[in-house]
Amino acid sequence: LSKSGSVLIRRANHGQFGEWKRWAVPKSIRLKTLTDVHSVKDSSVFGISAEGDLIEFNENGKNLRRTWRNHKHPPGNNRLAPFEGLAFVSPFVDETTATREVSIFLLSRGGDLVEFRSG
Repeated sequence: LSKSGSVLIRRANHGQFGEWKRWAVPKSIRLKTLTDVHSVKDSSVFGISAEGDLIEFNENGKNLRRTWRNHKHPPGNNRLAPFEGLAFVSPFVDETTATREVSIFLLSRGGDLVEFRSG
């Protein structure tokens, strides 16, 4: 996360140093911190906005709406605190969908533990 609020990503290319790519953030989203990088999804970075919402940035998004997704904040007045989250990837694969359940554990501004699930 750069000082101007854009996201900088470096991808290594087969043992090379790789290249840096800057992704502009829409004006409606003011990122405060990144909370998970590529643990939940290989192409996604999650962050917390200044308003306490969970924001997902997908490198493979085809347009602005699909690249930046606002997951909002948990129900009630549980806006998220701008801290790094803890990702947990289940060791079990769901046989019906062939996916693993993945969670990010976050803190609300009130100090509550909040779980975001992606599967």
